[in-house]
Amino acid sequence: MAAEPLISTQLWSAIIDSPLSKLTEIVPPPKKPKGVGTAAQWSKAESELGISLPDDYRQFIETYGSGLFAGFYVIYSPGEKSPYSNLVKRQKLMQPIYESHEDRPYAVHPERPGLLVWGADENGNYYYWLTKGTPDKWTVVAEHGREEEFDHHKCSMVKFLLGVQQLKIRALAKGYPPLIMRCPNEGCCGWALGSHGDNDEWHCEACAYDWSDRASFEEAIAEAIEKHAHRRACYVKKKGHFYPADREKEPSNYKKLVSKEFDE
Repeated sequence: MAAEPLISTQLWSAIIDSPLSKLTEIVPPPKKPKGVGTAAQWSKAESELGISLPDDYRQFIETYGSGLFAGFYVIYSPGEKSPYSNLVKRQKLMQPIYESHEDRPYAVHPERPGLLVWGADENGNYYYWLTKGTPDKWTVVAEHGREEEFDHHKCSMVKFLLGVQQLKIRALAKGYPPLIMRCPNEGCCGWALGSHGDNDEWHCEACAYDWSDRASFEEAIAEAIEKHAHRRACYVKKKGHFYPADREKEPSNYKKLVSKEFDE
């Protein structure tokens, strides 16, 4: 008689297809996440806040830890000591500042529903849960720090971060998230950094070459893949634009092939 599986097929499918799992495919988590915290610290945080925290947030912290996420977002955690990185201490710092706004459209925690801060970004914008309903039903409110405007996103924290990385939710920063693709210059194996914006510049650190906009960068790609067959595996074309292909599709001797391009 075969032993019953520890995890059902249905549950395993849900784990694989979860927003967090999809997020890890786009933004690889660190090997040793920092500021995860202990069970006692989480329990104390929830006691001080007088509320339970969402499961997807706990799973996110266990996976990524606290601090800078995806080069732009700063995520707070109950496991951090600094008042600027600790979830509970940061909420206490933010509360009087937010309450001083005369035209604030939302109440602030511990009022229900109210705003409970979970992070910020490098441009001075803040991100909150709107604590309406059970924790798994909380949605995200993004505050434009300089304009004192608010965007309400009807999704969880992890779904919000995933939506930004998938370009389904607009980030509060021009050119974010960045795009990284193989440099199309002949003889260069480096990586070019740019963005999804048509007018944003592209740059390769390896050969120090600059492209003034996305169109000129993609013209260089088109020329490279027409001239060198091994370059075609580096890119995919979707809706009229080039995007990075899966690195596993690159030839195993890609660097050697590129080094010989001038001899072709």
